[in-house]
Amino acid sequence: MGVTNYDAVKAYLYGNNVRSAGGTLFSDGDILYSYGKHWILAIRHGRTVFINNDYYSKTTAKHRSYVVSQTPRHSMVDVSMGALSEAVLEVFRRENHGGSWDIEEFMQDVEIIETHDGEALLRRFGDYYLIGRDDTIRDGINKTFVTQLRIDRDGPPEGICEAYDRMIPEIVKYKQGVKRQGDWFFFPIAIKDPLIKQCHCPLKNKEGEEGSHIASEWFQQGKDQYVKGIIKHPEHKQLKLYYPPKPKQLFWHVAVEAERENSWSGATKGGID
Repeated sequence: MGVTNYDAVKAYLYGNNVRSAGGTLFSDGDILYSYGKHWILAIRHGRTVFINNDYYSKTTAKHRSYVVSQTPRHSMVDVSMGALSEAVLEVFRRENHGGSWDIEEFMQDVEIIETHDGEALLRRFGDYYLIGRDDTIRDGINKTFVTQLRIDRDGPPEGICEAYDRMIPEIVKYKQGVKRQGDWFFFPIAIKDPLIKQCHCPLKNKEGEEGSHIASEWFQQGKDQYVKGIIKHPEHKQLKLYYPPKPKQLFWHVAVEAERENSWSGATKGGID
């Protein structure tokens, strides 16, 4: 009798190379695959296990459940391998690896600073990465993300909480009534309607590029963007930016982008059926 999928996962978590009886689960080094090398199920990194939470099919979901059920919670990092792969590809392009990239090679150079409740702060050479969750993403969509943090004069973050705090722009930290949708923060300001405004307009990042967050009403003064009404995004819950009880026309919200170098979302990378 061959090795069951459940027992194959157990052996993998103990550090062994494995292949289940049907060959649907197998490992190569520290990586566990489901149905082929196109689908990474888990990556061992010392006592920590990075578990793929992207959805592919019912059978791969079953394989994932075997890994989750046998991995201690304190040793588990919940990650979109699709988002992590996009991050690795971007990093290797920047490091002049040509068109090739290798997630295992990337992970070999990673030092884990902290893990907590399925999230992780990683360091690779001088770069820091946060694997976390975004609760503003709609239900039914992968909520995990990978973000490369921006390191300022205060130096690198020492933990996950500090990493999250570093992504909040300074101007936002001392405002009241702040709301967030993904990488954007909004705080209210009393200002009259401008002479010219646009409807259903995308927010622009620091480079002036239009993104996928669409504001019902929008105008710009200098580098500042002002929005009102509803902010829509294909992956996020709608955000209402009315500010009663004052007259609605007197209140807008300033839109401020999060502080980070780059970000990759499991909502856009995971999900095949």
